[in-house]
Amino acid sequence: MDYWIPKKAHLNDRTLREETVPAGVRVIEDWAYAGCKNLTKVSLPDTIESVSSKAFAGCEALREMHIYPASDGAAGDPDKQISHLLALSVRAWPAGTQELIRKAIEAEKEEDCSIFQDPFDALLSAYLEEPDDAGFAPFLAGGEEDYDGEENDVDAFVRKKREEKVHLIYERMRIFPDHAEWMLAFLKKHRCGAAFTFLLREEPYMRQYMDLFFRLRIPEAEDVQTLLSLCAEDVELRSRVLGIRAQAGPDTDPFDALGL
Repeated sequence: MDYWIPKKAHLNDRTLREETVPAGVRVIEDWAYAGCKNLTKVSLPDTIESVSSKAFAGCEALREMHIYPASDGAAGDPDKQISHLLALSVRAWPAGTQELIRKAIEAEKEEDCSIFQDPFDALLSAYLEEPDDAGFAPFLAGGEEDYDGEENDVDAFVRKKREEKVHLIYERMRIFPDHAEWMLAFLKKHRCGAAFTFLLREEPYMRQYMDLFFRLRIPEAEDVQTLLSLCAEDVELRSRVLGIRAQAGPDTDPFDALGL
């Protein structure tokens, strides 16, 4: 069998939605899955040794990246503890792809997902400090341009990047409940309460993100108004939003400005 996925093997394949890399594969080369914009799930064997930083460039729909033991011969149902966080990380930091996958493999083998936490936090800290417009450029895949919709719109790029940062923070706190002050400071400084609302589309983790949102006690009047406008048909969410009034003190009640 082949021990690698060659360059551009699936470049710009819009029909590819899920991919299981065969057990025994050790190398994934440049642009192997780049531009697969409908690819949502990848299963990797723990035999992987080298993954190009360009291998999954432009895979903006990637949601799950599982590690499975190659000794079993086929991908089963491995621990999903960090699969979503790994996928988001690979999307956000292509340069860190190989290191993050290596740590995920180690965490899977040791059955200790905390092994993944330190390298992730280091990358997240640097990413949060990066300007939101950093890296804006048309998507290039080995010299082949692939323009699509908003890719040339800097405002759309900035909005997506801000949402991505918030998403990474919430997913990190979902997996690793302890949160450093620099993450909370980022949410407060950049008024990310309202930015949180895009996570309401993130099934199956939406309820867990919502619990985190209220537990952090950072929503303000503007955020509450935004949430209320989005949850007219969601009885549970509306109840949680209205419950903020009971949680907040007299000097911090975000509903005062809303007249609720």
